Amino acid sequence: MKTLALFVLPALLLIACRPEISPGEGSEDFAAFLDQRVPVLLERYRVPGAVVGIIGPDEPTVFRAYGLADLAARRPMAVDTVFRAESISKSATVRGVMRLVEEGELDLDRPVDSLFRKWSFPPSEYDTASITTGDILSNSAGLPLGTIGPAVEYAPGEVLPQLESFLTAEAVAIANPGESFIYSDAGYNLLQLLVEDILAEEEDGARTFDAYMEQAVLAPLGMDDSSFAWREEYIDRIATAYESDGTPVAPYQYAAMPSGGLFSTLPDLCRFVAAGSLAGETEPAGVLTRESLKAIYRPRVEIPGLFGFVADSYGYGHFIETLPDGSRAVWHGGQGHGWMTHFHLLPETGEGIVILTNSQRSWPLLAELLTAWGEWTGHGAPGFGVILPATRILWGAILLLYGSAFILLVRSVGELRSGGRIAALRSSDRRDRTRRLLQAAGGAALIALVAWRASLPYVFETSIFPTAIPWLAGALLTLGAVLLIGGTVAAATRDQTS
Repeated sequence: MKTLALFVLPALLLIACRPEISPGEGSEDFAAFLDQRVPVLLERYRVPGAVVGIIGPDEPTVFRAYGLADLAARRPMAVDTVFRAESISKSATVRGVMRLVEEGELDLDRPVDSLFRKWSFPPSEYDTASITTGDILSNSAGLPLGTIGPAVEYAPGEVLPQLESFLTAEAVAIANPGESFIYSDAGYNLLQLLVEDILAEEEDGARTFDAYMEQAVLAPLGMDDSSFAWREEYIDRIATAYESDGTPVAPYQYAAMPSGGLFSTLPDLCRFVAAGSLAGETEPAGVLTRESLKAIYRPRVEIPGLFGFVADSYGYGHFIETLPDGSRAVWHGGQGHGWMTHFHLLPETGEGIVILTNSQRSWPLLAELLTAWGEWTGHGAPGFGVILPATRILWGAILLLYGSAFILLVRSVGELRSGGRIAALRSSDRRDRTRRLLQAAGGAALIALVAWRASLPYVFETSIFPTAIPWLAGALLTLGAVLLIGGTVAAATRDQTS
């Protein structure tokens, strides 16, 4: 019974009743709800810390900080703690690119290969000559995700690889442009070279991507704590990031900036998100016109696969989904080595939320907070909320696997102890022995599968289900061992008694 309780307890914790939040309450009321709820969730999911910003169309933005920015130093999380924004950087990069479009420096429909001064796409069987800037912005250029993880991480101050050489290795097409949605860091990183090549034609002004982004986007929005380049002042202000197993991650920067290189704070990112609002009839107060923002939010490509569970389509640098009440939401998340970030915005109303965490275990936490935010706004839970029922289903599968292993073990032991298995084997034919060997092979395959997944540097499922996946691995190993031992012993016993 104690063993069964250990299996059931995590599932019960996940489906426990949450404090209720009523739609229509003010931002401070929702912040009070967060004050009660978030510390519980941080402990449940073993996430060190988080900051949350609530953006309302008619109220001042509310900021909250919870937990720890550094576990070893017991440094508390603060509202102005610096984070790696990770792939939220893509949404910011789009603003900079669209500024060039508004100024007549760039045509989104022109093949991008003709815009590079010296670089061109590496050889490929696919039609790279037709790739446009618009294709890159919508993740439909046929370019791959690219390398992720420590292989493309560099310590602050470390010399970065030459940009053109890095892009030649990364931006090798895997499909024709316009055929499908392929989320691509490699594609977005091409925009750094594109922007810098365009800037090289100007007589004055910024010459590097990070300097241009500060001039064109960050400074106009008042994002004074944000930068695409590392600043020495960050060393005392940046949170310590943590892998899924709790291992701390030292600060790093990427070889290229547009896909995930932005350093920022909660207030700055809330300014960025709020500047994307289309509420009201006047021109937005941000760096782009209303028409440019509408172009960014226009669906460009439908999203298949796992991404399709949380979004309907992708625009330029934004996922797009329809909430349960029919409202349109745009959003982007970011996941890096020890970081997880997210924002959601309803452009037509100006309502938004920004969540930043310093742990790769944070997807369930994001799902909980986004679901609560959707309930509070009255629009319904965003697609990210699917993680919560999926987690409950996964716990059910884990219990089923453990139960199946237990039943098989009890039956096998009982038959062997009673002699029933030996008698059956004496009268069985070759088909029974084959079945037993297949059973053993299946058990060995399960064990090999778990071992292989454990050897990978990054496992996507572990980020989504950080608590459940270790239990699932244990359940599969247990079932695999029971099948392997049961099948092997049975087959060996038959040989001895035939």
